[in-house]
Amino acid sequence: MSVSTGRARLFDAYKKLRQSWQRTSQTWRDESHAEFERQTMDLLDKQVRTSLNAMGQINEAIDKVRRECS
Repeated sequence: MSVSTGRARLFDAYKKLRQSWQRTSQTWRDESHAEFERQTMDLLDKQVRTSLNAMGQINEAIDKVRRECS
């Protein structure tokens, strides 16, 4: 699997997770929800954004190497 394919798959999976979380948030509104949001979803948001950015940079580096080697 290429880096760009992996990045796209991660983005799509995360998008689906966030949509499901939004639906869940419409009915689950207690302190446990808020705690889960802070401890899990907020952290996951940061980790996914960081991963997507890193994968984008890796993909750019690979493309550069390919251009320079061809």
